[in-house]
Amino acid sequence: MSERQFPRSPEEKTTDNHSLASILTLPEQEHKLVNWMRREGDCTLAQVTAKVGKDETFAVTLLDSLEQKKLVTKKLVSGEFYYHISLAPRGDRQVPHSLLDGLSKLKFSTLVVLTFITVALLAPFVFSPIYLPILRDNAFATYQFLQGDLYKQITGYTSLVLVLLEMVLTARKRGRSWIINIKVPGKLLLWRSLHVFLGVALLGIVLIHTVGAMGLNFNAVFLWVFFGVTISALVGVTTETGVTESRRRYFGSAPGENSIIPTMKKGPLIRNLRHIWLQSHIWLVSVFCVMLAVHIFLAYYYQ
Repeated sequence: MSERQFPRSPEEKTTDNHSLASILTLPEQEHKLVNWMRREGDCTLAQVTAKVGKDETFAVTLLDSLEQKKLVTKKLVSGEFYYHISLAPRGDRQVPHSLLDGLSKLKFSTLVVLTFITVALLAPFVFSPIYLPILRDNAFATYQFLQGDLYKQITGYTSLVLVLLEMVLTARKRGRSWIINIKVPGKLLLWRSLHVFLGVALLGIVLIHTVGAMGLNFNAVFLWVFFGVTISALVGVTTETGVTESRRRYFGSAPGENSIIPTMKKGPLIRNLRHIWLQSHIWLVSVFCVMLAVHIFLAYYYQ
């Protein structure tokens, strides 16, 4: 989580060397946790709790102790704290900000652009009852190709690959605590950003797969559920990021005796928003996965 971009002073290097040496004198639990966090990178409280194998209170106690020893720093990102080992890597060598570092920190402006792209990708579904009959009447061979099995299978499997890549975020967040331990390389924030970009890309592939047709019965419901998955995530993340980047400390107000009293700080507001959109998103994703399996079965059963 470090925002360091410039060479460090000799005083800072001395502090880092002291911190590195102090790891060896830590209690066993803290020593193991620090070594694990150095390999893991940015960690959430849930990940640390799963790692130590005890309750959340115990994990918080360990992290607080490491914070007091200047070995761990935390940063609030989209309503959730991320913990990071604050040691500098290998002496005074600095790792420059790369494309992946920039990608892992989605800005509000970037998310607004993605929102407009999403609206543009959704527009053909609204106008397909107009342009699809025109396409059928004036370019029947093209229309037939777009409805053919080969086209549907190529675009369908491409969509399925993107769906599986989207699921990597879940494995990255939870995989280490599953019965079958799954380790996904890369920072969690990077995978969250890729999750957003892949979601918009998946919408584009679905547009190509369906040619904008809404379908009937099951397929129509399936498509609306997918729209809900995409919109719930994008609107939620964009709103959270906008609140996070805002310079305002309080949101909302209530009338006082002689003035307006601010009612909610930034942190609680973000947590409340996340409780709404994330729960909705998770529920819609669960429904979507079940309907996707049924959709694939029906596509081959009636082929």
